Amino acid sequence: EKTAKTKKKKEAQALRPTIKCEKKPLENVFLFKYLGSVFAADGSHDHDVTRRSILAMKRYGQLRNVFSSPDVPVSTKINIYKAAVMSILVYGSEAWSLTPRLQARINGVNARCMAGITGRSVHAEASRRSQTFDIITAIKKRKWQWLGHILRAPGDRLTKLALKVQFQNGDRFNMLQSIPHTCATFEQLTRLAQNRDLWRAYQPTRTQQNPPRRQPDPTRRYTRAQRNTNTSTNIITTPTTT
Repeated sequence: EKTAKTKKKKEAQALRPTIKCEKKPLENVFLFKYLGSVFAADGSHDHDVTRRSILAMKRYGQLRNVFSSPDVPVSTKINIYKAAVMSILVYGSEAWSLTPRLQARINGVNARCMAGITGRSVHAEASRRSQTFDIITAIKKRKWQWLGHILRAPGDRLTKLALKVQFQNGDRFNMLQSIPHTCATFEQLTRLAQNRDLWRAYQPTRTQQNPPRRQPDPTRRYTRAQRNTNTSTNIITTPTTT
C-alpha cells in the first residue's frame, strides 16, 4: 500500500509544469538525493529516515564483533556506536520534522542497536523510562545548535530568510519545533541566539519519565491486593532534567 501511494505521487509529480536550466527542461521527480540526504516533493522526511536507518544498520552489522565482544567495556561500545553508527543515522537530522511517527521509527532503530550492545531487551532500550541512550533528545539538541548557528550568521543569508518566513507564517516544524514560547517574534529569537550561554540553557533536555509511586496511607487498613496496587500506581509526574 505504501509503495502504491509513493508510485501515485511520482506519477503526479511527473505531470507538473517543468522549469528550464540553460534552455533545457529539468525532469520532474518525486525523490532526489542531494549531499547524502533524500528529498521528497511533498516535504516528507520518511524516505530520508528509511535510507539513513538502512545505512546505520549496515554499519552496525559490520561492527557486530566489536559490540558483542566481552572484552570491550559497554561504555566504550556506546562511544563507538555514537561515533560510527549514530552519526550515520542522524546525518541531516537538523532539518527533519520530528513527528511522533518519525520519532518512533528512529527510536526503534536505536533500541535494536543498543539492545545488542547492552544485552538488555529491545523494549527496555526503547522505553523513555529505561533506555540507555536517548537518541531523540540528541537529535533535538543538534537541531537547536544548528538553529542558533543560522540565527547568529551575519547578514541576510537565504537560510536565515527562509527561517524568518517560516516563523512569520506560523510554521513550527523542522528547526523551529523547540523554540521557547517567550519568543513571540523572529527578532526576539535572533537576539536570544546571540547569547550563546543563554541559548544553550534553552536547548531541549530529557525529562524524567518515571514518576514517584503512591505511598500507602499508614492510618488505613489495606488488603494485600490493595497494598500491591497502591505501591505500584503512579499518580504524579515530576519532570526533572539530566
